[in-house]
Amino acid sequence: GLPSTFTNSSERSYELMRDEKWIDEKGGKAILEKINLFDKLKIMKSPDPLMFAINPNKLLSNQRVYEHLIVENKATYSGLIDSLSTTNFTTLIYGSGWKIASSLSQLSKQLGLTDKEEQHEIYYFGDLDYEGISIYFHLYEKYNVKLAQCFYEAMLRKPFYKGKENQTRNEVAVQHFLHYFGKEDQEIIAAMFQENGYYPQEALTKEELHTIWRNTLWTHN
Repeated sequence: GLPSTFTNSSERSYELMRDEKWIDEKGGKAILEKINLFDKLKIMKSPDPLMFAINPNKLLSNQRVYEHLIVENKATYSGLIDSLSTTNFTTLIYGSGWKIASSLSQLSKQLGLTDKEEQHEIYYFGDLDYEGISIYFHLYEKYNVKLAQCFYEAMLRKPFYKGKENQTRNEVAVQHFLHYFGKEDQEIIAAMFQENGYYPQEALTKEELHTIWRNTLWTHN
């Protein structure tokens, strides 16, 4: 008979063929789809583990609201990690582009914070380009992630870079992103996009990242 519970592809593959790689790596998925069985086998995709650094002072404080900061790029993660213990944040999360979209679901489980009364305030800081905005908007819709606006405002005080002509613009995501900023900054962002420009996270130095993170008044909203 067909299974009644969900499991990952490796486990289901082993049940079927005694080979945990058959579905994902040896053509099994294509065969199951061709005979209309794949969707009936209750196979869930296993996301990559969430990658983060922990502030033990906050993790062990028995508080009810835990704050987390996601950064898109490895260089920014490395630049901020030394400041984590001086902030009110529980974790600094490495987003690694779109990977964060599936792995963020594991945050509470990996931290061992699964009490339903506990709250998680999650902020996102990525590249200021169409791709980064789309990632943020997806996280906002799926997990109610907030924008780490202070970092973007600091980037807008600098010259933008050029060279992102081929990214796709998600108009709904862009308009949602823009509403966080005042009229002057909205005009700067619009002018930047007109010239195929973008701001990478690396536009901010390590010292600037540290100062912004420590000195910003983060609010629950």
